[in-house]
Amino acid sequence: MARKAKLHQAATPDCYTGGGEDAVPDRLHRRGATYYFRAKYPADLRHLFGSGDRWKSLRTTELHRARLLVRAESVRFDAEMEEHRRSARVAPVTHLNRAEVDRIAAAYFHELMAEDEEHRTEELSDREFASKDEAVVIVSPEVRRDLSRGNVEPYRDEFDDWLESNGFKLDHKAPVYRQVLNRMLKEFVRHMDEVARRQAGDPVDTPAPPSPKPTGSSLGELVDAYLADPGASRNSKTLLSYRIVFDALKEIVGADKAASEVTRQDCERVRDTLVRLPSNARKKFPDVPLLQAVELGAAEGAATLSPGTVNNYLNNLAALFNWGVETWRIERNPAKGLSVHDPVAARDKRQALPVEILPALFNAPLYTGCQNDEAGYATPGPHRPRRGRFWVPLLSLFHGLRLGEACQLHASDVQEVGGVPVILLSDEQASEMDAADRKRIKTAAGRRYVPLHPELSRIGFLEFVANAQRAGHTRLFPELVKDAHGYFSGFSKWFARFLDKAGAKTSRITFHSFRHSYRDALRRAKAPRDVVQALGGWASQGTDDDYGSGLEPSFLAEFIGQVHFAGLNLDHLYRQTAREGRAA
Repeated sequence: MARKAKLHQAATPDCYTGGGEDAVPDRLHRRGATYYFRAKYPADLRHLFGSGDRWKSLRTTELHRARLLVRAESVRFDAEMEEHRRSARVAPVTHLNRAEVDRIAAAYFHELMAEDEEHRTEELSDREFASKDEAVVIVSPEVRRDLSRGNVEPYRDEFDDWLESNGFKLDHKAPVYRQVLNRMLKEFVRHMDEVARRQAGDPVDTPAPPSPKPTGSSLGELVDAYLADPGASRNSKTLLSYRIVFDALKEIVGADKAASEVTRQDCERVRDTLVRLPSNARKKFPDVPLLQAVELGAAEGAATLSPGTVNNYLNNLAALFNWGVETWRIERNPAKGLSVHDPVAARDKRQALPVEILPALFNAPLYTGCQNDEAGYATPGPHRPRRGRFWVPLLSLFHGLRLGEACQLHASDVQEVGGVPVILLSDEQASEMDAADRKRIKTAAGRRYVPLHPELSRIGFLEFVANAQRAGHTRLFPELVKDAHGYFSGFSKWFARFLDKAGAKTSRITFHSFRHSYRDALRRAKAPRDVVQALGGWASQGTDDDYGSGLEPSFLAEFIGQVHFAGLNLDHLYRQTAREGRAA
């Protein structure tokens, strides 16, 4: 406690004890020729301060001016006390970014230097000057020794008083509390060095107070709040795509920068980094900053992200700031419209399956007889298993189902509505269903039903579903499993190999090409726009699409029946016997 007392002594002058209690009501008191503001701390807050009342020089010897100044000071004092009461009701802070810690340290140093300068403006007495000399000679070495050991204990009460009186309520159990105390001890040592210079007659200026903390969230806080938004539903793969661009944003711009101060130029720097970033940077260069990954990738000659991928990341960046605007955290979106030129038009990135290769696909051993539908799917053999690999391509060809929609189908999704067998596509689940069996639909428009194509009925899909329902199966294709992100990436990779073995693989043909072929087939059937949207789950184009109760299954079935592909003959699939189906 001795060092604590010396610390206080070094920072403040000897108290003048003159004046009486009669000066309390108007909070005006005179010490020598100078008038002071004096107010007692409220009883409920007195524990926050090192004394029972506050003295502050009004820096005037004129009574009429002092009366004006004391009223203004009283207003500030009362507001400060109310702020302390409000702060007492707020949970202690457990985390501060570096900029906030720096701001606390700068405010503490400024106050120490300002108090010392104020004492000197009133002309120090010999005793006061000697007291400061003593602090420099005796206190400063002790404080330096404690600083070298990281020993803040002798000063904890003093620092706590200052933090509390300045509205900083820290959780004493959190690491940031110790971090702040160590910074304050460093600032006190720096203050003692400056006092020594002033004692020697050097003209040492008091630094300006730190600028007010920028209003609103820091960039790191904005990202954290966006990702934690309970109103959004994001899967792990989406979060992984966010991680790349948000890591780049924080690394290039700085997580501590106020979100409201992020500029268009900052976002352009992020864009320019993404353009040079190697593909699969996190896998190739784990635990490496993205800027370093750019350098490593360039040194290895690694392929960089495609323009489409870069634009997807930039869309995520714009979505972050757009959310900030919508939630009133920032006023503008600095990443709005930011993109790179993509020389390949969106419609050309994926093509429909050419009709001439469809016979090759559905006359492959998997459909005509193979060893099995796992490793032996491409080897001719006596078996004709009917499981996911058999049905999913057919479902997508004749119904335009997305890969995930087809792979995650439940046995209960095939029903009869209005006398028409339909496939229900919805993410609504029974509450008792296991999490692993729950489904995900890509868009709101994806929640729909599609009448079963007659060709699927002829091939035996309804019998397959009936067998699954009788067996009590939840999913139609339980052997198809999701990856860690909830996607059927294993099936997608298998289908790429299937295309290759069938001689149909190109860079623009993927499983999603079925969906393009399906839309082309609906165009050939001259299906109206609302029918196309209803059957394919494509998003509506106008508010008029929100009206009405939807199209009847029997009406939609007429257009489904007209979906056909010239040259594709599946008669060989009709001839499969029930016994062969069970053998699967």
